[in-house]
Amino acid sequence: VLVGRKLEKLEKTCGEILEDGGKASFQMCDIRDEEAVKVMVKAVLAEHGPIHHLVNNAGGQFPAPLIGINQKGFETVVRTNLVGGFLVAKEVYLQSMSKTGGSIVNISSIAGLIGFPGAAGYVGTKWAVRGMTKTAALEFAADHIRVNSVHPGSIETPMTSGSSAEDQAA
Repeated sequence: VLVGRKLEKLEKTCGEILEDGGKASFQMCDIRDEEAVKVMVKAVLAEHGPIHHLVNNAGGQFPAPLIGINQKGFETVVRTNLVGGFLVAKEVYLQSMSKTGGSIVNISSIAGLIGFPGAAGYVGTKWAVRGMTKTAALEFAADHIRVNSVHPGSIETPMTSGSSAEDQAA
């Protein structure tokens, strides 16, 4: 089940998975909204039954030096990259995994471990995702839930286009 805010992106990605012979459906949800997350998780459970696996992969950034990003922009990054993953993991735990066990994978970033100029909000949240993951792993272990984070390196996306060291040197 794909979850996101933008219907067009959800339909496109779901269609690609189905065209390749996979199974997929989607739910529109702003994961920064606690009540919307509760409703979304409930809908997924009603449609598909228990949730055994969760991948938290939402992320975003307003590329700017630390002194160039305003509070609203910084807080938006925090709400998307950190609060959203927290809310989804919490609700999946409460509504499903606490009864069945399962696995949660939080997608962080190597940037959260090493820093990256022009991405203070992103880097800070990805560092925090790592800490939240470690805490959840300890707290959820007794309920047979594994919680891990993955810290990929730079991946070319519209968000990162032109932001690599090679691009900046050119």
